[in-house]
Amino acid sequence: KWVPVHRFDHATTQAERDQVKWAPVHRFDHATAQVERDQVKWVPVHRFDRAIAQDPALATGWTDRARRVYTCFMYRIVLTALFAALTLASQPRAEASDVVAFDALDAQTYDISRESVVQLLCHEEQSGQYFLSRAVVLDAQPDARPGFDILLGTRHALRGHNGPRTCQVRGVPDEIGEIVDVRTGPAHPENLTEFSSDWAILRTRRRLPDEMPRLRVLAAGAVDQGEVSLLVRPVDRKPCDVRQSPAAFSSDPGLLIHGCRSRQGLSGTPLVVQVEGEPFVVAVHVGHTIPFGENQESYGIARRLNGDFLSTLAEYLRELSVP
Repeated sequence: KWVPVHRFDHATTQAERDQVKWAPVHRFDHATAQVERDQVKWVPVHRFDRAIAQDPALATGWTDRARRVYTCFMYRIVLTALFAALTLASQPRAEASDVVAFDALDAQTYDISRESVVQLLCHEEQSGQYFLSRAVVLDAQPDARPGFDILLGTRHALRGHNGPRTCQVRGVPDEIGEIVDVRTGPAHPENLTEFSSDWAILRTRRRLPDEMPRLRVLAAGAVDQGEVSLLVRPVDRKPCDVRQSPAAFSSDPGLLIHGCRSRQGLSGTPLVVQVEGEPFVVAVHVGHTIPFGENQESYGIARRLNGDFLSTLAEYLRELSVP
């Protein structure tokens, strides 16, 4: 009776397994040389159970059973592989909801990312004055080369008491770096501070040099801890901390309070964090406080990439057919 042989690997007890006599044929796949294997004619019965006796009378009956077992086994493998592929494919990439605390840039990423910050030179025709600020070049269309660039800056750099100013990217020809289109925050935001509307989205006439790095944005409006990097020149790689909003700004979710050292002319400089080795813009520096008294502490104020700032950017990119 061949029951112990047919079900050897799965259903027999230890006592039944001890009664089986192992022949060299059971080690065929491991001990035979390649030349010998090439000379063997494979029959389905040889592939299903190594403990089957070499009895031609049993070969036909065992082949049908083995084929069913083999088919079921392969079907389970296919289902397992399919389930694993679907599970891995559905895992999301790093998004805003995954970030609970900011991480500043490492030294190498900082040196590369700071080249994405440009100087914005704006002229006020009524007064004849020039105003210098900063802007960051966005990677608005990864793996593509649109004929223009999208920049993020501040509203107060583009509009003064005498109205709008004409601006261009400093250091490149006018026919390339001229700012030809602008989207800004409202002049008088309801129930919010003036800092909350101090953002601007700019488009250049033509594309800036290809060697200039371009950064992506990260909508992490609820994160209020960790460290960020303010991309300034001369190089200051020292990270700065994210601080709790003081009472004057605690009701404004669009602001990020930071301890980065700043000065006049740095408005529009991006605050950048590192997520899975990649730099992302999370806010744009718009100003800083001036302390009064010995116990007062100075801090920087930045406009987060959230609310109407983020929605306007998304809508503007759709208008320009930038995915």
